[in-house]
Amino acid sequence: MSAAVLLLTQRKYINSLLLRSQMQHAKPISSPMAASLKLSKFDSPDFDDPTLYHSIVGGLQYLSLTRPDISFAVNKICQFMHSPKASHWNAVKRVCPSSTFTLQAYSDSDWGDCLDDRRSTRGFCIYLGSHLISWSSKKQKAVAHSSAEAEYKSLASSAAETIWLQTVLRELGIPLAKAPIL
Repeated sequence: MSAAVLLLTQRKYINSLLLRSQMQHAKPISSPMAASLKLSKFDSPDFDDPTLYHSIVGGLQYLSLTRPDISFAVNKICQFMHSPKASHWNAVKRVCPSSTFTLQAYSDSDWGDCLDDRRSTRGFCIYLGSHLISWSSKKQKAVAHSSAEAEYKSLASSAAETIWLQTVLRELGIPLAKAPIL
């Protein structure tokens, strides 16, 4: 019996959206909308190509069906379809997702928190873009002599997993935007 896998990807669609908006060389941004951004229908001059705005925002609406991470931002920019401004177009450009990703790893450790054997617990999580792809939480095998040692051991396990994931992604042909971030 073989395992069945359903993979839904829109890499080609994302690339065509980036080409239409002339953003194929844009650098990836970590979030689709700045937290402090407040859009208004009065805040800047009219955008010079409303048809392009409508086309790209419509494409982003379609894309948001499989990319819930952009749904909030797409909702906000859709509110200005009637009369798009230059600032709204800047917001659209930030929402346009890239088909390249960055590996980001976070690690942490407590220090000798187990009262019975004084061993530390270490953990890490690794994201590909905004998607969690690997995580771990384990008790360290030996007692750490300092909090720095406990943190270093946690960082070392996170780095090893990140390097392995980078190799797997390279073999699968998935481009990374830049070196992994630890």
